[in-house]
Amino acid sequence: MSSMRDESEGALLKRFALGEADAMERLVERHGSSVYAFVRRFLGADPVVEDAYQEVWLKVIRYANQFEGRSRFTTWLFQITRNVCMDHRRSTMRKKGGISLERDGAGASDGNDGVPLRDQIADRGASTEERVATDEERAHIERAIAQLPDEQREVLLLREKTELTFEEIAEIAGLSPNTVKSRMRYALQNLRKALKGVAHGL
Repeated sequence: MSSMRDESEGALLKRFALGEADAMERLVERHGSSVYAFVRRFLGADPVVEDAYQEVWLKVIRYANQFEGRSRFTTWLFQITRNVCMDHRRSTMRKKGGISLERDGAGASDGNDGVPLRDQIADRGASTEERVATDEERAHIERAIAQLPDEQREVLLLREKTELTFEEIAEIAGLSPNTVKSRMRYALQNLRKALKGVAHGL
C-alpha cells in the first residue's frame, strides 16, 4: 500500500468520508497555502480572509463525499474557494451599497499560458542592494492586484496560485476559455499600467 504522502487527493477524500480525519489534514497540508494565498489576495481584509479560508475547508469537509473525480481535485477545490470568495465579495458590496461591473471585455486573445505572473509583469528579481526596492515593488503589486475588477482578479489569481489550465478556470467560473484568456490579458494590461515606473522592466 502506498504511503499517505503518495495518495491521490481523491483517495484522501474517500478516506475522510469514511471517518479518517487525518486524510483531511493531509489535504490541508498540500493545498492550504495556495487556498489561503488566493483568498487573501482576492478579499484583502484580514478578518474576512480568515473567515473565508475556514469556510472553504468547512465546505470541503461538508461535500467530501460528493467529489466524483470527474475533474481534478484542484479544480473542485478552487471552485469552492472561488464561490466562497465571491459570496463574501457580494456581501461586502451589498453592505457598501455598491455593485460589481464587468470591465474587461469578452473577446478572445492569447493568455500567456504557462508564463508565471512575475515574468508577465516583468518582475526580474533583485540583487541584495535592491532588496528594499523589491519589497516596495511587491507592495505595489499587491495593491495593484487588489484594485483589479473582481472578474480579472479571480482569473489572474487562479492562474498564479494554482496549476489550473484556462479550460479548468473556465469550468470553475462558468465561462468560455476565450473569455478567461481575455480577462487574463486585461488583468495583465491593467497591472502593467498600474505598475508603470515602479517595477523594473515595465
